[in-house]
Amino acid sequence: MSVVRLEHLTKVFPGGTTAVEDLTLTVADGEFLVLRAAYFFDPHTGEAIAAGAAEPAPVAAGAPATT
Repeated sequence: MSVVRLEHLTKVFPGGTTAVEDLTLTVADGEFLVLRAAYFFDPHTGEAIAAGAAEPAPVAAGAPATT
C-alpha cells in the first residue's frame, strides 16, 4: 500500500512572501485528492514541492513551521 504524506510544509519566497504555511496532509492508498483554492492563491506551490520541482522553506526537524 502507498501513502503520500506531507508534514509541516512551508514555502517562503525571497522577500518574505509566504505561499504555503504549515501544510500537513496524508493521502492513503485508494484515496483521490484535488487541491482547489481561491482565485488569488496559487495551489501549484504545494504540488511543486511535493513533486520535487520546488524547495520548501528550511525548518528544523520536528519544529513547527513559523514565518
